[in-house]
Amino acid sequence: MSKNHNLDGRCFLHSYNWELDQTGKALEGIMQGPMVVTQWINNHYYFSTVDNQLFGSGTKITHNITGKFGVVQGNGGDLKMGLPLQSINQTDLEMYHQPLRLSVVIHAPLDRVTAILERNGNLKSLIDNEWIYLMVMDPESENIIHTYHKNLVWKTANEKKNNKVSLKTIL
Repeated sequence: MSKNHNLDGRCFLHSYNWELDQTGKALEGIMQGPMVVTQWINNHYYFSTVDNQLFGSGTKITHNITGKFGVVQGNGGDLKMGLPLQSINQTDLEMYHQPLRLSVVIHAPLDRVTAILERNGNLKSLIDNEWIYLMVMDPESENIIHTYHKNLVWKTANEKKNNKVSLKTIL
C-alpha cells in the first residue's frame, strides 16, 4: 500500500498480511512488541525535543560519563535521562523531528484489533491515554478507516465526499 508513497522517513513499517493471520496472533505480537517499542522510541524523541533541559540531556560537549551507566552535565548534578541536543537538532534553530505523538495505522479487520485490545490492558491503556493514536484500515469494509477513541470506541474517519479515506490522506 505504501510502495509508491514518499513517507519522508517518518514511518516504521511492519509487514503484515491479515489474510494469512486467521487467529490474529501475529498481529497481537506486532502490537505487543514492535508497536510498544516504537512508542518508547517516539516518546524519547518527543520529550527530548519539547524540553531538552528537563527531559533530554543537553549538549554532548560538556557531558561526563558517570558510573558507566549515565551522563551528567559538567562536573556534577543529576543524571541526564534523554537524548542530547545533537541527536534532535539539525541546526541551532531546526529540529530533525517534529514532536508528535505516535500514530499507528493497522490494515486488518476492525473486530480483530478490538479483540486484541480487549485481551491486552497495557496496550489499551497506552491508546486510551493517547500515547498512541490508533487507526484501523478495515479490509473487510472497503478499507474504511476507523479512529480509536477511549474505551474501545471507534469512529469512522470521514472525508467531505464519502466515508473512504485513503492511505495517502493519512500520510
